[in-house]
Amino acid sequence: HKQTRDLVCRGAGAEGPKVVGGERGTLRTPLDFYGTKIYAWERFSGKANGGQAAERVPYPAGYPATALNWPVTPDALYWGARFFHERYQKPIYITENGMASPDKSENTKIVDQIRIDYLRSHLEAMALSIAQGVDVRGYFYLSRRDNFEWNSGYATRFGVPVFPSQTQKLTLKQTGFWYR
Repeated sequence: HKQTRDLVCRGAGAEGPKVVGGERGTLRTPLDFYGTKIYAWERFSGKANGGQAAERVPYPAGYPATALNWPVTPDALYWGARFFHERYQKPIYITENGMASPDKSENTKIVDQIRIDYLRSHLEAMALSIAQGVDVRGYFYLSRRDNFEWNSGYATRFGVPVFPSQTQKLTLKQTGFWYR
């Protein structure tokens, strides 16, 4: 954990946080668990510049993506949980995972089958990591309600329920009924 501490405490230079008093001891306290948010992964090739640098490999046209154009990669949950478990040898908590998708109303119901498919595939990938010995203790879907995204405001929807600011009436989407 020294590398992380050094990055945080010294890597930012004069702009970084100041470590004072007993804080240094607190920073050295061993972890009880490792928590991480995992949404998607990027693909890289190590063949750029004659093998001297990594180069991002774009996903092919038509690859499944969220409303924010993030690739839908359930294996990120499998490999991410596995990596952090192997790296830190601690229980893992997935503190954020989810997707933005368009919602549509049908007969007073909010249909979001794409989110159900996303959630199912990601939970299956995580279950596989657990079956192979990864100690995943918790999974938190983002979000209990739609949230403000800095790059798109309230135009994208992450939430399992919808909570329109105009009516303040909480309504479960199709995903909420499936997830119960």
